[in-house]
Amino acid sequence: MKRSIVLFKGQSRYDVLRYFVDYLSEGFVELGYETKIVDFLQDDFSNDLVKVFENNDVLSVVSFNAIGCDLRIDQKSLYDYLNIPFVAFMVDHPMYHISRLNSNISNMIITCVDKSHIDYIQGIMNLDKTLAFIPHAGIPKRLSLDTKPAEDRSIDILFCGSFENPNEIRRKWKEGVGGWLSEFIDYFVEYILQFEYISYTEAFFDILKNNDIFLNKDNINKLFSLLPLIDKFIRAYRRAGIIDELADFNLHIYGNGWSDFIKNPLHLKVYDSVDYNRVIELMKDSKIVLNINPFFPYGSHERVFSAMQCGAVVASDKNGYLLREFKDKENIIFYEWSNIDNFKSVLSNLLLNTDKLNLIATSGKKIVEEKHLWVNRAQKILDLIYLTTVTKLLN
Repeated sequence: MKRSIVLFKGQSRYDVLRYFVDYLSEGFVELGYETKIVDFLQDDFSNDLVKVFENNDVLSVVSFNAIGCDLRIDQKSLYDYLNIPFVAFMVDHPMYHISRLNSNISNMIITCVDKSHIDYIQGIMNLDKTLAFIPHAGIPKRLSLDTKPAEDRSIDILFCGSFENPNEIRRKWKEGVGGWLSEFIDYFVEYILQFEYISYTEAFFDILKNNDIFLNKDNINKLFSLLPLIDKFIRAYRRAGIIDELADFNLHIYGNGWSDFIKNPLHLKVYDSVDYNRVIELMKDSKIVLNINPFFPYGSHERVFSAMQCGAVVASDKNGYLLREFKDKENIIFYEWSNIDNFKSVLSNLLLNTDKLNLIATSGKKIVEEKHLWVNRAQKILDLIYLTTVTKLLN
């Protein structure tokens, strides 16, 4: 029986995905599988590629954001040639990796960190692939053994994330497309911002339906090509809004682009971006970690799980998935975009109550260690691999 899993490692901002590869590899090993990592940044990676497949013991390839999808033998996908699944573990919205997902790989399995991304792949991209929802995960237990209580942590609130001025992003579509399309984007953005959470696909078709418009597939795809610009604007707009509201708190921000936006920082402390390993250390010294969902209406970013693993309390905007997995003020703090004043009051009271902070942090960490580690995601991937392998044998 084949027991080897090949994982591809490549370029990644702040090295995040490179760490994910290592953590997921540990998960497979914990489940009794051998892993082989091919690092595309190494000069001799092509030799490593040959070696990992030479014994014919590979069960599957797993690749974050589908790197390596273009590898071919005799004009045929490497994975179809070897008859093994290629698991594309997408950590971004699929709109940013359309060409990779459209790779001609029959044995491709696509996993998404948000359920709405599946709707996009099926309904907008029209891909007929095996799809599954698998969110990010928290750091391994071995990295969370040295957590300390809230009273011993020096950072009140931590936020890690870059920033781009939303006005500059809006200017791009005003100058780039102009006219009716510019007005449509404005309307689309304003519609989305009414909601605590909603998927781009749902919002788009709501707008068309409300205006009695029924577009053909070609026009729908053309309008959806504008989505990356909309996504960047909403992300920047909401980041700017919440950071501005929390200016009176002892808030530490790590990320590029903030220094031009924050002119009079008051209690805010702004630093350049740091690599993922440093982020983990900062989380371990933070009482509260602020999460601003990158518009995942039913999914999660890794910072939620990793921050909990680091013993911090997570303060996050709501979405359908997080509401299912966690309970407000028991193992997470939820805030609403429509009521930030209440959120500020909750934060102020919490920071004065270290006992409550410790209770919430302990409860959150317990949930993550039970069901949201990379070993849990490894098991889900294995289930998918075996399911697709078995169904091939059915007539």
